[in-house]
Amino acid sequence: MDSKTQAERKVNGRFKYANIVLDSAAVTALGKQGGYFYNVYVNLPSSGDIDASTESRFVGTVGPFEVSAATHHSDGTLVLPANDALLGLSAAELTQVVVSLVRIDGPTSPKGVAMVVGELRVELSADSD
Repeated sequence: MDSKTQAERKVNGRFKYANIVLDSAAVTALGKQGGYFYNVYVNLPSSGDIDASTESRFVGTVGPFEVSAATHHSDGTLVLPANDALLGLSAAELTQVVVSLVRIDGPTSPKGVAMVVGELRVELSADSD
């Protein structure tokens, strides 16, 4: 890993901060049982295969605990830093980013819709706010 911190790296040479934002996220009644989480990726191959080469596309994880906390504290808004995953993309590529939430089930996970998201977007900023 290079010596630059995440805040010092720039996406597309102009943006200091890149985030994946999930707005109005909520856990369904079924999802409150827990036993699952979602891995969040950007620009997975169209085959959807996840392997060692997709590590650089990994943004983070979201589960029922994080969503419930966000619902309680911020109307269901979750912000995932995505600088590393979006680093090096051109302006044209940044307009075509695809965000994937890949559900990982445990042995007691619920069957069906466990979480809903009202809006998912990519935010780019030169400022930390």
